[in-house]
Amino acid sequence: MLEEFRRLTDAGLAVVTLHSLTGEGFCTCGNIPCGKNNANAGKHPRMLSGWMESTPEENLALLQETPDEANLGLLVGRGALGVWALDVDPRNGGTASLKALEARLGPLPETVTTLTGGGGLHLFFVLPAGFKRA
Repeated sequence: MLEEFRRLTDAGLAVVTLHSLTGEGFCTCGNIPCGKNNANAGKHPRMLSGWMESTPEENLALLQETPDEANLGLLVGRGALGVWALDVDPRNGGTASLKALEARLGPLPETVTTLTGGGGLHLFFVLPAGFKRA
């Protein structure tokens, strides 16, 4: 995790340290409401200051404390260094939607892609120059 954190931050990406899941499927935060089968378990930030206010140094320190109990997340959208993500969630029709999109527009370009806990994908792209958020 430490090596991946450094690789991503060296590439200029905004990386945050997240909780993860235990072998039994519970969130490492230890909060009862964030137990097994909670959609946010293992996906929320470890830092107390929040996603956007955290610094790379704060995230690295949290990761170094318990590297085996952490996930990494990339900030996307506003304030995220021009990166956006396409979330392909098969539980909500994402696979069919992606196929329909590619049938209409052609294949998406190759890009950084991660697997999600729900069996889907996150595809990361750089926002086009001059893009204005609606």
